[in-house]
Amino acid sequence: MNQLASFILFLVCTIATGNVHAKIWRVNNNTGVARDFAQPGNAVASASVLNGDTIHIEPSLTNYSGFSSNKRLVWIGPGYFLASGIAFEPANTGLQATALPANIDNITLAAGAEGSRFMGIYFGNFNIGASTGNIWIEKCRFSGGVIMSNAGVVYSNITIRKCFFNHNCSINAVAASPGSVSGLVIENNIFNGDIFANLSSAEFGSGGNIFRNNTCGWFRGGILYGFYVANNIFTFLNDMGNLFAVSVVKNNIFASAVQTLPGTAVGNQLGIHFNSVFIDDFVNAVGSIDHRFMLRAGSPAIGTGVTISGYTPDCGAFGGPDPYRLSGIPAVPTIYSLTVPTSIPQGQATMSVQLSTRNNN
Repeated sequence: MNQLASFILFLVCTIATGNVHAKIWRVNNNTGVARDFAQPGNAVASASVLNGDTIHIEPSLTNYSGFSSNKRLVWIGPGYFLASGIAFEPANTGLQATALPANIDNITLAAGAEGSRFMGIYFGNFNIGASTGNIWIEKCRFSGGVIMSNAGVVYSNITIRKCFFNHNCSINAVAASPGSVSGLVIENNIFNGDIFANLSSAEFGSGGNIFRNNTCGWFRGGILYGFYVANNIFTFLNDMGNLFAVSVVKNNIFASAVQTLPGTAVGNQLGIHFNSVFIDDFVNAVGSIDHRFMLRAGSPAIGTGVTISGYTPDCGAFGGPDPYRLSGIPAVPTIYSLTVPTSIPQGQATMSVQLSTRNNN
């Protein structure tokens, strides 16, 4: 992205998210681009960046360095699966004028980061650390996973929504004290392939934990203990074992015909092969990776979720009242088309720039 395009993107986002009380800061590690900070860690460390401010992580070919945050901030990136020509990652075209993501190697949330929000960023590992919660992670992509690992920390009200997890990614609470996680909402995510989910009785005993409308591979080495598990699609063809101990399990779709379920489970469909569920058969591999998990016409996942107040949602990440959004496009206006002259005649005071924007609420 050239400097003009970067500035226009910043201007549109400023109009969308700015207010009189908080400031928007630009983080950009590209050479020759005007910015407030080159790295996100520099922004956190700055005395000028205050709780409630917004940090725009701008597109780059180079990953941003890992850092720790002890401030309540809003973090916004451009999304993912935007660039064509990347092996095994076809793009969702026409969503952003820039095809580059904003990759952050890793982040750790320290005490003081409670209330932070994250959108449209590609993370390696996301460690909630010593932050006690009230964290909102939406429309992000992960190559590592989300970790709650500080023993003795009482985590609460953590929401992970509409995210894309790469193969072998995880949501882990491996070192937290018993009963230390409550109000964890995991919904409308795509887990691409098998995931290691250590969400077990040692950590999840306080209730209010929800696992809903996700599209999943299979779980290795963990269970969903004490969760409300509804409207999900599990594509693993074999029995995943006693995954749902002490959980409420309703209206999920399982590829396995012999999945072990608690006696209280109701409304679940077993033996539903994913070739009849999704728009792509995963052999011909048509479209972007997340697009392939959309439901095909006549899918057994259509209209088979848990009915609430007369509304019966589809199962999977693209179901429910607020479904997964392709490429994790944040809910701010974006520039999806931009034409800028490569040069202008000497002495000419103006130039013509064409851009197209859309609202992504």
